[in-house]
Amino acid sequence: LFRRVSLTSAPALEGFMDAVARSTPRGCMLADTVEALRCVIDAKQPRGISQLDFARAVLQCQKLSELSLAVYGDISGAAVASHSGVQRCTKVSSSLFDDEVLSLLQTGPSIAALRFDNWSDNAYALSQLLEAFPSITSLSISGTTPALCSPTLPSPSALTELRMNLASLILLLQEEGQCRP
Repeated sequence: LFRRVSLTSAPALEGFMDAVARSTPRGCMLADTVEALRCVIDAKQPRGISQLDFARAVLQCQKLSELSLAVYGDISGAAVASHSGVQRCTKVSSSLFDDEVLSLLQTGPSIAALRFDNWSDNAYALSQLLEAFPSITSLSISGTTPALCSPTLPSPSALTELRMNLASLILLLQEEGQCRP
């Protein structure tokens, strides 16, 4: 029942967090059965999930190996902690995820498979997630074409599966004659 969990609203997340509370033996048992988590963060959804609550849900699931995250809109404006931007890249940009969220994710479970559907305008969000989850071996991305910083990319030998569905990448390849519609 709890192996694959989908959270698309704050009420769903609250119910999940109550069920997997590590203060009870039942909550610990349920939290440890979660292997795959799907979460939607939508800045325009009135009862949407905040990025901090998303990070806390990930932390509850210590056996989590698959994470699917869909982001819609500018969620950085709803961030609790302030952030200065990604400075390691050649271009300066504002971070999608704030520092508190990223540090929480870095202390969480070892994620092997990440599906990231980025429908925000932030091209650096994938770089942030790859820094938070260095153990990624399977990566599936769609939406906004990512701007990747070389220090955040997984080692080519570590990545065993890569799937991309990026409209702007397909258009670029079509313009260069490397891809047919």
